[in-house]
Amino acid sequence: MNAHPPLISIIITCYNYEAFIRQCIESVLQQTYPNVEIIVVDDGSTDRSWQIIQDYRQKITAVRTQNRGALRSSLTGFGLSTGDFLHFLDADDMLEPRALAEIAIHLRPEVSKVQFMLTPINSDGDVIGNPFPSLTFSEESSLLIQSINRRG
Repeated sequence: MNAHPPLISIIITCYNYEAFIRQCIESVLQQTYPNVEIIVVDDGSTDRSWQIIQDYRQKITAVRTQNRGALRSSLTGFGLSTGDFLHFLDADDMLEPRALAEIAIHLRPEVSKVQFMLTPINSDGDVIGNPFPSLTFSEESSLLIQSINRRG
């Protein structure tokens, strides 16, 4: 990694995810990667999500909007971001502690997207599915399946 690692803006969108938002924010705060800004957009939650988000107001940028949907919440976060790269999270997502450090290895000016698999978990953090997508083999999909198996 170079002397000035790129700033990664994490944009978390939240609508009525009080059961998950704390774990999501904590998973970003616990990243080993040093150069992160966290933006949380509450999309007019009617549960306690906004109150939980406020517990982190010294460490994150938080904004509350009227309920307008996930896309507009994401765009609001995008508008507030100052990072070199963006990573969008839903409030029920979590990052492993080294996730951003692993992603950052691939970040260069000519890179526009880094894609990776997610491990599905339940509310207790137990793995409930395979991170590798279930792909149906056909004559048309065989090259795609081979490529995904080879490169992820």
